[in-house]
Amino acid sequence: MAISEGKARAQQVGSQLRDRTAGLAGHVREQAEHVREQAGHVREQAAHAVRAAQEKAPEQLLEKTAQAKEHLAGAAATVATTVQNNTPDHVRETAEQAARTARRNRGPMAAAGVAAFVVVLVARRRSRRGKR
Repeated sequence: MAISEGKARAQQVGSQLRDRTAGLAGHVREQAEHVREQAGHVREQAAHAVRAAQEKAPEQLLEKTAQAKEHLAGAAATVATTVQNNTPDHVRETAEQAARTARRNRGPMAAAGVAAFVVVLVARRRSRRGKR
């Protein structure tokens, strides 16, 4: 009896760890996406500033714009590196494995996403009907 209780406890702990890892991986993905979005905005602003400077500005302003662009690109890279360095190894490995699996299985992943969306819609519809 004690062995089966130990197995059950080990399975429970394993399940909890998988759940935590999945939650952390999701959080890391969200942070990475946020960093990517910020880097995209920074690049857009820098590109806009460069275009505006090239259209009107004297040589000195062009130099300052180029320096600002380099600085912003460096800052974006620093933020990305900081997020990567502060992410626990097991979470990073799990996220990388999930990304590789998703890239290899895009069709099934898209189908799973659509199925999850449909389940949510059906659940919402049923819950609204129950409130009437």
